Amino acid sequence: MHERVIIYWDVLWLLNFMMDILLLSITGSVLRWKSRVPRILLAGAVGATLSILFLWVQIYDFILGLYKVALAVLMVKIAFPIKGMRQLLQGSIIFYLGAWVVGGIFYAFAPSEKWFTGIFFWLLLILSALLAAMGLTYWRNHGQKRVWQGDLLLKIHAEEIKVRALVDSGNQLVDPLTGNPVIIVEYQALAHLLPPGWSESAATDESLRPRYIPYTSMGNPQGLLLGFRPTRVELYRDNEVIHCHDAIVALSHQRLDPSGHYQALVPTAWEH
Repeated sequence: MHERVIIYWDVLWLLNFMMDILLLSITGSVLRWKSRVPRILLAGAVGATLSILFLWVQIYDFILGLYKVALAVLMVKIAFPIKGMRQLLQGSIIFYLGAWVVGGIFYAFAPSEKWFTGIFFWLLLILSALLAAMGLTYWRNHGQKRVWQGDLLLKIHAEEIKVRALVDSGNQLVDPLTGNPVIIVEYQALAHLLPPGWSESAATDESLRPRYIPYTSMGNPQGLLLGFRPTRVELYRDNEVIHCHDAIVALSHQRLDPSGHYQALVPTAWEH
């Protein structure tokens, strides 16, 4: 009997661990957050262990609900390089939303109780997670874009311009010399504000001195973007003005959005 109980808890821990890994992976995919595999595994292990330990304690459902929320926040914090409370809240919401979607798909597709055991369980769990990831990613790419858009004001000395921008948590570029966050803007949107031959010569103006920002992308693992430090940068969104202090602007010669809805990618570094 004792051995059966041990096996039961081992299986339950493994189930929680696998589920947490799937949910954290979905969270990272939806929010375009980068994280190392060891951090994801550590967060999954912490979540599974604390979930199992809490089963030994008899408490009210309300306290149990708060505990689960706190545990989700802890796992997101461990798994991803969170910057600020806004990102932490955003990640926790997507984590819980993913759990609800996966659970709903799982129970909707389970034809009978036999699917809750054995190989059928794992196949259905993986299928549910894949469908949830696809659905949430589609939501991110189509529905969430309008919510996270705003007008970006760029001022270069006496000249200024406003371009449509997307607040993108996946943009984690920084200036390698200063560590300042980088905003990516389409070159065509700013070309008329830059001095002739700016990119070919070493500008005497410190703010317009060319900077080289390394980046990686599909088919270009060691790319460089040319950038500079504008005089002022502000993001206007939902009656809110976000001052992007010490921002570096990197120029992209490719369109950031094929449909043309935005021309800049702003990181979440200034959101708290």
